[in-house]
Amino acid sequence: MKEPLVSVVMAAYNAEKYLREAVNSVLNQSYSNIELVIVNDGSTDSTKDIILSYSDKRIKYVENEMNSGLVVTRNKGLENASGEYIAILDSDDIAMPDKIQKQVSFLEVNKNYGLCATFFRKIDGEGKIVSDITIPVSNKDLQTFLHYDNCICHSTVMARAGLLKQLRYSEGSDIIEDTDLLHRLAKITKMATLPVFTTLYRIHGTNISIAKKEKMFALMRGLNREKLNDMQVPFSDEELGIHSNAIVYEDFFFNSAEKMSRLERWILKLYRHCSLNKEYNREIMYKILVERWVVICSKRKAYFKMFFNKIIFVRPVDYLTILYKKITNQVINY
Repeated sequence: MKEPLVSVVMAAYNAEKYLREAVNSVLNQSYSNIELVIVNDGSTDSTKDIILSYSDKRIKYVENEMNSGLVVTRNKGLENASGEYIAILDSDDIAMPDKIQKQVSFLEVNKNYGLCATFFRKIDGEGKIVSDITIPVSNKDLQTFLHYDNCICHSTVMARAGLLKQLRYSEGSDIIEDTDLLHRLAKITKMATLPVFTTLYRIHGTNISIAKKEKMFALMRGLNREKLNDMQVPFSDEELGIHSNAIVYEDFFFNSAEKMSRLERWILKLYRHCSLNKEYNREIMYKILVERWVVICSKRKAYFKMFFNKIIFVRPVDYLTILYKKITNQVINY
């Protein structure tokens, strides 16, 4: 197999704590024909010094004149990428040594696929593995999930450069720029997940401000409107609010028996409408909706609703399986 150039794009802002680990994980890949495009977004710590301490010619250093945000920074990374394929890696995450090799092998053979993701492991600030995350594998299953929520870790993504440069990250979509891009990619190309763990995704204590949370919700509500329209689901503004709060497990919104009943009716309506479309995986669709229903019922202590509702009769075995797994803190596999 030929070795096409792969550009790994990394946005870095005040990333000194974990940057060297991330950079080393790219430079130590088993796949040799790579370039690492690092865009420094106006960092005020030692990020620049760390990057410039490397003499590896595969590193392409780009610098913003001032802190410009993730969308501008990621797009500048795409603009400076020369590869046939582009992989994304955040500056606090780690790529396993054979990640690029496995993804290139898939995309070289499967020319009708534009994007390849993988399973990933969550790690804490000290690098300790917290959990293993598996996501849908096939195009149909991924497309189904992405109509409701994002299941793809952005640091696992490798895509054809032409597609990413065509779509770019949307201006004004900071905070949800990865979810927005994946939604638009899903409309124009096939996707697949390699069922292997190739990436360590770091989670650490960064509390989101109220203002930022409100902005994120407003952006997600707009994206959810687009998704429901794409699925040709008729909905009111009230139902859009119910849907948007349910998808992110926002239990405080459902603070009355009437709101819980409205959520139940919305889930039934949404599932029944979308289940008529053979392009979707009905089992995955049901699991997504029921998991949120069960979690919200549990948080609201609406135990009667959890066990006595009309949703359970749609797919009784799946409902009871999800309920059992949530009660016993088991992972729900999609």
